[in-house]
Amino acid sequence: DVSGLAGSDGSSWGSTGLRPTTVYLHVRVDGTCDLEGHGTLSLPTVRELIASSALTVRPVIDLNTQYQSSGYQPADTVAEAVTLASPQCLFPYCDRPARSCQLDHTVPYPHGPTSTANLGPLCVHHHQIKTDGRWALHRIATGIYAWRSPTGHA
Repeated sequence: DVSGLAGSDGSSWGSTGLRPTTVYLHVRVDGTCDLEGHGTLSLPTVRELIASSALTVRPVIDLNTQYQSSGYQPADTVAEAVTLASPQCLFPYCDRPARSCQLDHTVPYPHGPTSTANLGPLCVHHHQIKTDGRWALHRIATGIYAWRSPTGHA
């Protein structure tokens, strides 16, 4: 954790002058490593980065586990699991990254739970056209969604 290294004005971090940055590195069982938003890195490169960095490691989120929150707003773990499972807006051909999307309750709250099974990322535009009823979204299975257009086409 590098949070204690800030100068009194918040302008410098340790001796490097760098501010903390959050990166998402996905290391898979087969040894492949994906640096989110940048592409694939070799395992030796990842080892070098880790060795030369001050890191805070967050727990692994198992995407096979269903996470749930008790209220309308998803807990951080729920939101992160949804974002990892669906890395972009769920609307067809929209490539807006999930981290810049809103998390939508497929079945509106409170009738549907705030859970990984009922949340999905939608960009502001596609969230609005779903919310106002122009388009309808149905979750068929994990990662499989069907949209219905205003004219009734799927």
